[in-house]
Amino acid sequence: MMKNMEWGAVAYLTQSKYGKYGNPNYIGANKEIYINNNSNFITGCSAGAPSTGWVDGCTNTYNVEGAGIGASTTGTIYGVYDMSGGTDEYTMGVLADPSGNPRSGNSATYNSGFRGMGKDGNMLTGLDFPNSIDYNLYIGTTGLKGDATNADGTQNWYGDYFDFVEANGPWFIRGGIYANTASAGVFCAGVAGGDASSIHSSRATARP
Repeated sequence: MMKNMEWGAVAYLTQSKYGKYGNPNYIGANKEIYINNNSNFITGCSAGAPSTGWVDGCTNTYNVEGAGIGASTTGTIYGVYDMSGGTDEYTMGVLADPSGNPRSGNSATYNSGFRGMGKDGNMLTGLDFPNSIDYNLYIGTTGLKGDATNADGTQNWYGDYFDFVEANGPWFIRGGIYANTASAGVFCAGVAGGDASSIHSSRATARP
């Protein structure tokens, strides 16, 4: 499962000469990744704009020149899709408990299924966490914001929503949902309790 900082690496690359920002086919506001505004969670859809209202159908498919491929991280068919809108995507980025161990989630009802602390300090049963290489652990709820931070130390690139993990929501969710309009985006960072939901998803990555 993609780690929070791995999402961030892709997000930053969108702003480089290798990403959509460096693609000369897009100018001005259109250098931002176009939102997937499909309310049926169909992958590869594009609104043809960074921000617009949601629709039941697929306005533009991933292979439509300009309007469709503008939803990828490179502005070409070879980029990564669905990083703005679609569903909120869980990443393996979690808040540590006071002992420095990863938290399970919010409560006995809303948690990740891993063994760890809940919001009230009680330990929740579940599976062992994977090796520490497979998740980002955040100590405290203030300070370094990591990949969701602008170069000048501020958040909210492109007006994307930003929040930081805390006891109520110890897990990062990224990208925003189809209905978030302007607040969704590749730099959007929200939080959740770790529980499964019809509006949450995740993505797989491969490592050596």
